[in-house]
This record gives sequence, C-alpha cells and structure tokens, in this order.
Amino acid sequence: MKTTIKDVLKLVAETEFGVEPSNPNYVNFHFVNDGSVDLPEGLKDEKGVGGTVFYYSLIEPALDFSGLLCSDDLNLFASLFPSINLTPKSFTVIAGNSDLGFGVKLLGSIPTEISLECKAGEAVKYSVKMNAMKVTPVTSVPTPPTVNRTGILVWHDGVVTINGSNYQVSEFKLSHKQPIKLEADLSPKPAGSKRVRNLVAWGLPEIELSCKVYLPFPTDIAADAPSLVDATIVIGGLTINLNDLFIVKRGFPVKGGDDLWLMDLDLRGYEGCMTITVE
Repeated sequence: MKTTIKDVLKLVAETEFGVEPSNPNYVNFHFVNDGSVDLPEGLKDEKGVGGTVFYYSLIEPALDFSGLLCSDDLNLFASLFPSINLTPKSFTVIAGNSDLGFGVKLLGSIPTEISLECKAGEAVKYSVKMNAMKVTPVTSVPTPPTVNRTGILVWHDGVVTINGSNYQVSEFKLSHKQPIKLEADLSPKPAGSKRVRNLVAWGLPEIELSCKVYLPFPTDIAADAPSLVDATIVIGGLTINLNDLFIVKRGFPVKGGDDLWLMDLDLRGYEGCMTITVE
C-alpha cells in the first residue's frame, strides 16, 4: 500500500530506536511539497504440490519527503544527520491526510539519504528518505500546521567554494547516504500483531557532491595518487564543511557556438569528512 502525505508530517527525535519519547514535542518542516509513505505488506508465496501457500512476513515501512528549505528549518534539517560518533538518529514520524482522517505513525524512522541542492535562479531544495522499524495507524490525525511561506532560502542566499575558490559554481547537489540494516528476531510480540523489525545495524556513511562549474577545475588527470578536495557550502545560517573529498569524475563538454563552458565535477567523501553548523 502506498499513500500520499497531504498535509500532516511531524517528527520527533527518539532516544531509543523505535520508541516514541514520552511527552513528545513534534515539529515539522515549514514547506513540504512532495512525499509518500510506502508500506510493503510482506506477502510471500510458496508453490508446491497441491497449489500455492500465501503468508505474511514483515512490514517494511519507508518514508520519503521533499520541499523547499526555510530559514526556520535549518536546525531541524541539521538534526537529521548522524551524531559525531556516526551513530544514526531515529525519529517517530506522524504522516497523513486530515481530510480523510487517515494517518500512520512510523517508529524508528532512520534517514538513509539526505540531499540538499541548489541551482542559480531557484529555491534551495531538500529531500529525505527514511526506513522505519514499525508502523501503527493514527486514529486521530493532528491538525495540519500553518504553512510558512516566508523565509524560503534561494540561490543568492548561498555560496559554494571548492579548495577556497569560487570556480563559478552554478548548481550543486549534496547527498548523505547511510547504509541501514533492519532485522527482526523471535522475541515475544503482542497478540494479534505482526512481528516487527526491532534490530538495527548500520554501515559507514558516504557523501557525494556534484557541481556544475563555469571554470575548469585545475587538477591533474589520472594522477598516481588520488587528489583531495575541500569544499564549503553556506546557505543562509547553515554552513557545511567538506574535507578530503576524492574526485570521482569530471565531465568536459563538446559544444560549438557561443555557449558558456560548463564542466561537471563529482566528488565523494566518507565518514568524518563533513561537519555542519547552524548560526
């Protein structure tokens, strides 16, 4: 089953994976314009002599949403990333449709991919993908928040530098990918409910930065040792420092006429290469 998130998307940080905090203080992004909750029912089948047997396995909830980044959301956006010891964070999320009175609560929702992108002439966009440990229906959908259409960050609120220079970056996309493995064991479960994923393991994060630049990036091609690159992204009061990135690819255009020369630059980093501060 897949349902659209219409007007309710609230989340609160958990102190224990899969456990909603007591007296939770739910917060929401101010401008979400797309998203969905995906609830695979875990149906399995086995074919044999006499026919086919069907049975249910685990529900594996997933959530994704995206929107325009607002200045009031910078702390919330930064809070999605793993802590300094690389332990991923989990959230309880309530999502739904107030018109239909339908909603779900996803517990143990762990971000698996967080993206931030900006292009000259456009607003700053974010997107988040999460895998959750378990899901329950919401019988009373919260009142939708008042949408804040002010404070949206746009391209001229940001500056991107690579190795301390501008290189006339025209657009970028930053992605933080966190490998997550959710599993279940044979511990007791409530009667009348499915067994849920209650165990979590995680791998090391991977950071990717792709940019379009108007000036050639002056690094030797096919050097014996990998070239390391530093980059800084400043968007409003959000500062992202990226250190020791590796060059993955540079794309050179073949184009005649009077078009501007635009190069693609793809960079990759690993654990500990990124720090985020919010003023």
